Amino acid sequence: MSKHEDYVALLEDFVTEDDQPTIEARSAVLHHDGSAHRNLAASDAFDTDYAEEMKMMAKMNEVLKRGEDLRNMLYTYRSCSKAMSSVKSNQDDVRKAERYEKILEVLEPQIERLKQVMAFKEEQVEWFPKQVVYLVKHERVLSESVIWCLIRLLDSYAQLDALKNMKASFNNDLSAYKRAYNGIHTGASQSQTETQLFGMFLATQNAFTMGMKDELHKVNGFDDIMSQVANCCASWLEGERHVLPSERHCLLRVMSYSLFLMDGQPGTPHNVFRSKKIKIERFARLFKKTPIVPLYGDMQVTLDANLVSSPNFDEKAWGGTERDAKVAKEYELLSHMSSIREQHTSYIARFSAMLDEVRLLQRNAIPEAYAREVSDVLLEGVRFLGSWCDRVLLQSAWKYAHPNHAPQPDRPTEPSAYECAVVLNYSKQECLYLAEALGIIKGLASKILAAAPLLRPVVSGAVHHEVQTFVQGPVKEMLQNAHKKKRAIKKDLLRLRTVVGDWSPSEGPNEFIETKKKSKKEETAIEFPRRTVGFSETQLVLMRNILYSFIAFRTHGKKAEYSDKDLSKGALQQVEEMYERSSVFEPLLNFADVIAQMTDFGDLWYREFYLELEAKLQFPIALSLPWIVTNTILESRSPSMMELVLYPLDIYNDAANRALRCLDCRYLFTEIEAEVNLCFDQLVYKLSDQIYGHYKTVASSIFLEETLKGTMEMGTAARLNPRQSRYGVLLRQRHVDILGRSIDLNMLLSERINNILRKNISAAIDRFENNDLSSVIELETQLRILRLMHSLLSEELPLLDPFDSVFNEVNKSVSVLSYHSRIMFHVILELTTDLFVNFVYNAVTERFVRPLISFGDQIERGQTTRAPNMLYGTRALNAAYAKYFERYSGFVGVEHARALFHLVGPISMPLLLEECVSHNHLKLQTVLSPYFDELMNAMPPSSKLPLYEYGTKGGIGLFSGKLVDLINYPPLQQDVFQHFKEFGNALAFFSLLDGAVMQCSSASMCFANGLGWGGPEQFFASKEAGPAGESALEKRVAAFAANAHVLKEAAAAAALPSAADAAAHMYRPRHVGSIFLAFAQKLLAAVQQLGGEWGEEQAEEGAAIAVASSRQFYRLWSGLQYIYCVPPGVGQGASDNYDLFGDGFLWAGAMIMHALGQRSRFELFDFSYFILNTEEAKPSGANVDNETRGFLRNASRVKNINELVFSALEGALPVAEPALRLVPLPSSDAPNAPAP
Repeated sequence: MSKHEDYVALLEDFVTEDDQPTIEARSAVLHHDGSAHRNLAASDAFDTDYAEEMKMMAKMNEVLKRGEDLRNMLYTYRSCSKAMSSVKSNQDDVRKAERYEKILEVLEPQIERLKQVMAFKEEQVEWFPKQVVYLVKHERVLSESVIWCLIRLLDSYAQLDALKNMKASFNNDLSAYKRAYNGIHTGASQSQTETQLFGMFLATQNAFTMGMKDELHKVNGFDDIMSQVANCCASWLEGERHVLPSERHCLLRVMSYSLFLMDGQPGTPHNVFRSKKIKIERFARLFKKTPIVPLYGDMQVTLDANLVSSPNFDEKAWGGTERDAKVAKEYELLSHMSSIREQHTSYIARFSAMLDEVRLLQRNAIPEAYAREVSDVLLEGVRFLGSWCDRVLLQSAWKYAHPNHAPQPDRPTEPSAYECAVVLNYSKQECLYLAEALGIIKGLASKILAAAPLLRPVVSGAVHHEVQTFVQGPVKEMLQNAHKKKRAIKKDLLRLRTVVGDWSPSEGPNEFIETKKKSKKEETAIEFPRRTVGFSETQLVLMRNILYSFIAFRTHGKKAEYSDKDLSKGALQQVEEMYERSSVFEPLLNFADVIAQMTDFGDLWYREFYLELEAKLQFPIALSLPWIVTNTILESRSPSMMELVLYPLDIYNDAANRALRCLDCRYLFTEIEAEVNLCFDQLVYKLSDQIYGHYKTVASSIFLEETLKGTMEMGTAARLNPRQSRYGVLLRQRHVDILGRSIDLNMLLSERINNILRKNISAAIDRFENNDLSSVIELETQLRILRLMHSLLSEELPLLDPFDSVFNEVNKSVSVLSYHSRIMFHVILELTTDLFVNFVYNAVTERFVRPLISFGDQIERGQTTRAPNMLYGTRALNAAYAKYFERYSGFVGVEHARALFHLVGPISMPLLLEECVSHNHLKLQTVLSPYFDELMNAMPPSSKLPLYEYGTKGGIGLFSGKLVDLINYPPLQQDVFQHFKEFGNALAFFSLLDGAVMQCSSASMCFANGLGWGGPEQFFASKEAGPAGESALEKRVAAFAANAHVLKEAAAAAALPSAADAAAHMYRPRHVGSIFLAFAQKLLAAVQQLGGEWGEEQAEEGAAIAVASSRQFYRLWSGLQYIYCVPPGVGQGASDNYDLFGDGFLWAGAMIMHALGQRSRFELFDFSYFILNTEEAKPSGANVDNETRGFLRNASRVKNINELVFSALEGALPVAEPALRLVPLPSSDAPNAPAP
């Protein structure tokens, strides 16, 4: 056993709470009723004169319980006949009988349930007047406990009448039942008679009220009881004796109901408007202040409706039926929100401070004075909660009573009655105020209920101490005086001490006579056991009844049992104070149950009256007030309201709890559960979108340059910096209690945001796939923003999938079936079909731009996404980033190459190289190689360079004449030049990409070294990559360190060799992978495969090398380059070839000649170079024409580009010089002289 006790003891240290912020109402996993109501069963244990009253009250409580069950049944009753198809007249009798039997089988239990209401009515119409007769004849003044039971009984009758009048489905089911019964049974029977009586009962409006009124008016003196009930209601309302809002509403309803019961027919003495037993003006004032109160669920009642329909209604005495316009404002919650906020702020501070002090004092005995203060603070909180809840329920009743029937031009159909009462009747501001009020009420209630285990013993002890101090102090003195004066009141004083006294072993309730006079110190010391146990319901009722009997003479005069002569003035004052104080003992001792009852807002969901009115099975969630309020909070996007978003959902908890525990309706719980499932799905959907959009906005704002933000915000209303939010509190909700289920909101939001992130990455890639390669910077920026957003969200949502995993999944870079990711596939596609084909390269700006005229096929683009959440969060940021990306649109440059490298990474570079090499290799073999033979045939048979004496213009004319066939070749530009441009664009692009890669690598190395990652040796692969041997720096430092012993700082000198070694290693030349080099090597091999064809050389007769009739590639390229330099209007077309084909055309020729080793011959025999040399040797002067000037300008530019390309190729990919060939000199100067 001790072992198990140790295990139980370990549970004390088990942590059951986490650091989750509380932003929802507290829900009890186990329901425990600590009040232990036994319906006054212990009254026989006490010797008092209230035995008969207690039995009557017990009977009334039983009647109330039956009435409550019937009210619940009537309110939740649903018609069964609607679901049944009617029996057709053309069916045979056997089928009809079978159908009727099934109908009876279904409807009979329902009709029997309804008949219980009629039976209850008949019973109460007979029983209640008998109780009134007894009370009229009762000698003792009625206690307030009995009056309160009468009030609740009358309210129950009024509610039953209203509920019976409301439902038309009762009559529908009864009609279907009678048809089915008559279809089977023929002839009269007792059952038919009962059914007819029941039908008359249902058809009679206000059956309870009218039957009760008729019977009461037969009782002499009933108006004394009714007037006492009505006056007590008014007095308790004016004195704010109620705690629960339902008690206040009950008092208001019973005032109206009791006055209606008192009023008789004209000509009888019972005229409530002229009765001296009540002041009608008093009730008129109360009714005009609160004309409408809730009745039951979504039903409400107008208080003066009964009186207006009274037979003796006197409008003049009543003061008119028109309502003051100010009354509507009193019902509006927004008129009271400022005071509610102030009360809440002030009270929550005092309550929190009180809790801290109680926790400190609970280690020792808490002083009685402070315990009384704790109970007062708690009572104040309960009253605050009651008044705030009352405001919410009154506003709801007012809305139901005053639906909004204003025209709705934006609605295609006429709104239903429920829409007018709820959807159209609550403005957005009113919904936000309602949510705030719910948050304040539920939040404070949760805080008090959470502290209930701590406060309950303190409050119980305070009540016990207060009662014992009174009973064993002042009451003892009253007993002594009554004993001396031999007053009859002594008997009840002794009974009072017996009922609630708690005595020490040395004293009892009858030991009150002092044998000797005590000192003042002894008199003040009252000894009794200190207990943290409250009193039972029976004890409290008896105590209050006895105390009331002492002071009843103030309201009832001589009818009271005692007068002011039985007790002194001071004693009477003490009795009155204790009587008033004891009225709050029961709610104090059961404060947890009272708070749970008053904060039940299930009425805000229930809509049975309107379902019956509109003949609907259920309304959609768009018409449900809890969801309307929740959705309004979400749409407001207010940071202060976002923490309240879960409080309106607690209405579903209240409604479901009532459906199971009070209404006993499983189908109602099922409907609530279904609606909650829809609402919570919508909540997660909308909330995740908002959270995602907010964090996306934050990340986008961080990435946008501050100077650019400031510039764009000037003169506009756009906000590029996101406003503060409180989503973090919602993101930390790991267990939200809804309908008994603990829901991990954090996990649900993580799952939803994971899906949104996947969609966003896919949308970003889609946007990239629907644009050209210039949008690669936008894609990289979007992915960097998404990565930052993911990092920010991961701090609150640890269940988010890793960003790289999500990106690889969406990018399809994790498939075992394909090595092409979506981004890489589109990059390759754009390079081979658009950039190489439709762009021209400028070596000076290092940019690819689109020409005015393109000879390649144009690509059709799809439509891109425009959703703000899928871009940068807000429309303002979308516009800002659109303006930012305008700087990088329309061209492809170094920035784009750098972004491309960041996107695909080093691991994808081989794939990109392989695809582009294959593309260019294929172009060499299938396009350029066939063109070579055809173009060589168009070259002149002899292309010998002319003499310098021809001059520049003569040389141009000569070459233009020789190349006329080539110039007039139809597909020269659109095919030949175009394909050479595509080939050269590929080279230029990889040169551009190589530079970007080197920049990124250098930046990474500097960044790593700047963070102190051990120097450059950790960045490079190996330290031995450099050339063997020591550098000059290392040698000099080593010689210096050898003589370090003569220096003052010998230790510092000794460290120099290692530093020199690191520095030499950093700057030592090493092999670093080059993308351009790899691409050029593969193209070099491909070109060299064509060397036999393009490098064919056959010298002219008598010449050592072929000059005039060479068929090598450089000779063809010399002709093509000459045509390329020809100004527009002279060659093909009216546009400059440089504008149409850019430097990519020149890169192609230079690459092929470099690969074939023909650079020297090209530079020696090129046509355009010859023209430039001629111009340099013999300038044309100022008289040169525009054609010549244009050619010279183009040729000079081409020569510079060629030198740049050849230099790049020589540096990256040197080609072995061709072997020297010895050519013997001729034996003589004769033309045909043989060699020696």
